[in-house]
Amino acid sequence: MNRRTILPLALLLIAGCGGETSSSVFKDAKQVIIASPQQCKRFLLTLGESDDVFTFGSEQGALGLTEQRIFAAVFEEFPPQVQDGKIINSQDAVWVWHSGMRSNASPAAGKVRFTDGTGVNADGTPAALEACRMTGNCSSITSKLDRATGKTYFFAVWAWNEEREISYFSDTVMPFCFTLDEAERGQDCPAACSNAW
Repeated sequence: MNRRTILPLALLLIAGCGGETSSSVFKDAKQVIIASPQQCKRFLLTLGESDDVFTFGSEQGALGLTEQRIFAAVFEEFPPQVQDGKIINSQDAVWVWHSGMRSNASPAAGKVRFTDGTGVNADGTPAALEACRMTGNCSSITSKLDRATGKTYFFAVWAWNEEREISYFSDTVMPFCFTLDEAERGQDCPAACSNAW
């Protein structure tokens, strides 16, 4: 299978598969806990080593996922829109990372840097099969993001078990905003953020 098709395919396959704990979005999916970004807080993104890191885990206070297939995405405009158990707005994703990509991410520790992911084609498919830090195109991805005005973005995570069944889904998609200013890190996003979800 062409790995560039993983986003649309992944978003279609996650609906209705087995799991242990119920999610209000996908039947029988367990919930991923997102530790960073924090809800409606500024997330530092300068493409430097001091940037904030996307962090997530299987329960509060425990980072990391044991699943081998993990997918994370940042959406703009709207959070993932679900209809008949499928995400129908994969074209709204602006950044993606998945465990099949070449990157320095550490999903077992629940840590993925922006530079571990890649941009997204117009149809929602990943633009590359390796991290933007490896292809050298991180700045072309960030040039399409609004990191100055506090625009709301949405972060979500999915994971599958070895049987390719949905295991975890970030039921609470995390709204946040980017910043270029280290002094603004962790500060509140504009008020519109809290009304966006």
